[in-house]
Amino acid sequence: MAQKTKKKASRRQAAPRKAAADAPAKALLAADAHHRAGRLDKAVAEYRRALGAAPSNPLVLNNLAVALRALGQEKEAVACLRKAIKGAPEHADAHYNLGNALQATGDAQGALEAYRRAITARPDYPAAYSNLGLLFRDLNQLDEAVQVLSAGLRAAPNDAQLHLNLGVVLDARKQPASAIACYRRSIALDGGSARAFHNLAAACFQAEDHAAAVAAEDQAIARDPDFAEAHALRAQALCAAGRLDDALAGFDQALRCDAENLTAHLGRARAALLKGDFAPGLDEYEWRWRRARQPQRGFDEPEWDGSPLRGRRILLYAEQGLGDSIQFLRYVPMVAALGGQVLVEVPPVLVRLARTVAGAAQVIAQGQTLPGFDVQAALLSLPRIMETRLETIPAKIPYLSPPPSTPAPAPDPQDHVKVGLVWAGNPEHENDRNRSVPLERFLPLLAVPKTRFYSFQKGAGVRDIPRLGCQGLVRDLSRRLRDFADTAKFLSQLDLLIAVDTAPAHLAGALGIDCWLLLPFAPDWRWILGRDDSPWYPKHSLYRQPAQGDWDSVLARLAADLAARAEMIPD
Repeated sequence: MAQKTKKKASRRQAAPRKAAADAPAKALLAADAHHRAGRLDKAVAEYRRALGAAPSNPLVLNNLAVALRALGQEKEAVACLRKAIKGAPEHADAHYNLGNALQATGDAQGALEAYRRAITARPDYPAAYSNLGLLFRDLNQLDEAVQVLSAGLRAAPNDAQLHLNLGVVLDARKQPASAIACYRRSIALDGGSARAFHNLAAACFQAEDHAAAVAAEDQAIARDPDFAEAHALRAQALCAAGRLDDALAGFDQALRCDAENLTAHLGRARAALLKGDFAPGLDEYEWRWRRARQPQRGFDEPEWDGSPLRGRRILLYAEQGLGDSIQFLRYVPMVAALGGQVLVEVPPVLVRLARTVAGAAQVIAQGQTLPGFDVQAALLSLPRIMETRLETIPAKIPYLSPPPSTPAPAPDPQDHVKVGLVWAGNPEHENDRNRSVPLERFLPLLAVPKTRFYSFQKGAGVRDIPRLGCQGLVRDLSRRLRDFADTAKFLSQLDLLIAVDTAPAHLAGALGIDCWLLLPFAPDWRWILGRDDSPWYPKHSLYRQPAQGDWDSVLARLAADLAARAEMIPD
């Protein structure tokens, strides 16, 4: 309820007029008492009674609107507030409450204007700055949000909520260090709510300070023991730190607080799979369909349950990245062996390559009209459907091959180790900041004698070669790689691929080519912690960071191992 304004009564009023004037005041007091006690229907009735004697009283209209909003009657609240403002254009609380009501009805532009007018009427109105800034955040106008909240802090430098909300916006701008400073200041001012500590933990997690994230969530949970998101994020931080058993216990606690918590289900899947515990991990992984960015396809045909197909047509479709699709195409022969006709839908750049997998009756590019089929399954659901366990991973390599029609590259001399190189992944990947490595970090590796390097890098990373003047050390193949069939043909001419966790690394594994894979300290679930090999790809060697961000020791090991391999080539 907005703050009331005090009005001075005239001393010259006659007694009868004074009694009449006191009637709406008494009704207003009664209404406010009901409002504070949560008796909203009675409060609305008393506010209306007060308006009977003073129909244009802006204070009564404002407070009536607040009560109506609490009852979900947004449109009537807007009408009351507009009437209040007509009678008192400088009524800051009415403008502020109108902004709230308009935002609730979906009128974002009207709400922006109402909050601005509230601030004009009262330049030190922290709540109006906060709501205006957060509305700009919701509209993805992050620079404007920062400007508004910073202005609010100049007017009210000790307002904890403004510091908190500025942290939220800085988080959205991917500025975790600045967000952390805002959250810490907010907590210092008012002791911190569970939400404030949770926001601090999330920013620390983004900054990869996992110990600080756990400590902040401990404070959040102390204030709200049933805060499911706090338990889930704390467990995520433990998982990123490699404490998988503690993480699983934390995810379980989050699910006791909220059985539908998506973060906890997906986190539990990742932790279990990183341990190699496939049965629970693959079941939990099906919760990925609840993510907003990954809705299930709206097929009328049922999902396949793994039963014999007996001649039915089954559609297997790609649902995630290119590397994921390559990895799980290995299941196509297994599905075909169950007696069905297998249709495979993949991104266009994988079509020619996917046609080389055994058992694929037809390969369709995503976006093309699908033929008829009886059942369907996503590629990444096949391990669950086929009841894959760590010891039963289908690892018959190779299961893909370069199409015969793909032109072969010119042969290279045999007196060098021919090494493919990929240093950067898709920058849109949620973990790309950890998995990609700047090309300059590879410069000592490029100097190893008796080696020739070939770049399979695509995208913006290709520009790193001329930027660093590496044209004489690394041959850029990007213009010759039209699709993954071309990539497969070039890879098949090499001795070795050195790569970060990207699609070419999966392709090398599927082709049976040696691959030295650089992995961050907290890798994707498929690389299973605690081992330097991969049950998915027998010819992979895994080079893991021993600590968060430590690529130096990884690259030093790679250089030493590559030099030893090159020394085996006769002079």
